[in-house]
Amino acid sequence: MPGRPTGHPGNETRTHSRAVVGARGARRWTEQAAEAGTPAVMLLPPNAYRADRHAIVEHYRIVSKAGLPIVAYNNPHDTKIDLTPDLLAERHGEGLIVSVKEFSGDVRRYYQITELAPELDVLCGTDDVALELAIAGSPGWISGYPNALPQASARLWKAASEGDLETALPLYRSLHPLLRWDSRTEFVQAIKLSMSQRARGPLRTASHRACPPAGRARLRTRRHQPRDSRRTAGHPGVDTVNNPALGLFDWHGRPDRARGSCSPRCAHRGFDFQSG
Repeated sequence: MPGRPTGHPGNETRTHSRAVVGARGARRWTEQAAEAGTPAVMLLPPNAYRADRHAIVEHYRIVSKAGLPIVAYNNPHDTKIDLTPDLLAERHGEGLIVSVKEFSGDVRRYYQITELAPELDVLCGTDDVALELAIAGSPGWISGYPNALPQASARLWKAASEGDLETALPLYRSLHPLLRWDSRTEFVQAIKLSMSQRARGPLRTASHRACPPAGRARLRTRRHQPRDSRRTAGHPGVDTVNNPALGLFDWHGRPDRARGSCSPRCAHRGFDFQSG
């Protein structure tokens, strides 16, 4: 799934994710990405089975032979494989990885990893700890829910990275009920349902319909907010239009009238989110 680290406005680095059953297949895809001009790839560990440390290391060694910088993807919840801080530090020292998307949800991991490998970029990979990792110094956010909330999410990351908690904290509190969906089983359905609501038309895929009815109801509960102001009282910079949580729904993709769908791409200040 294409994506982009979203640490700072104007960041134009594009990465591609690679997740296939075998390391050699992942290497072939990475070579194809290199031929297409991709400057880096994001790579899960082998997850067809619970790989041991040796298998994980060999996986990254094989794919690294394609010659592209690798962003490791640590998602122990779904893959059942934990790229621990010491393992990441060793792989970085070996030159196999340049960065990691950290999706454990444990903010302590940022400090543990950077202590062992100060030059390894630790990117926020879990939407509902974005504020904490931005404050800690993470250089970027590979995100999920900002597909539906790009402008508000960009403002959140910028303010938190700059230490402007007066702006970031109330915005984060308002967004958090939605950001938490990124760590749930139905995260894809929830994000696409939110994008579909904002676009007022169905997306190209129907996966959002697979979101459980109770979840759909929660996402839609506060869609229609009073529009007497585009600012939340006392919190400058917080939009109040069409967000299921607090009117922070500001995705601005245009509906495709011909097909009843909306463009999967939207950009704001150099941020480029693509639905998968």
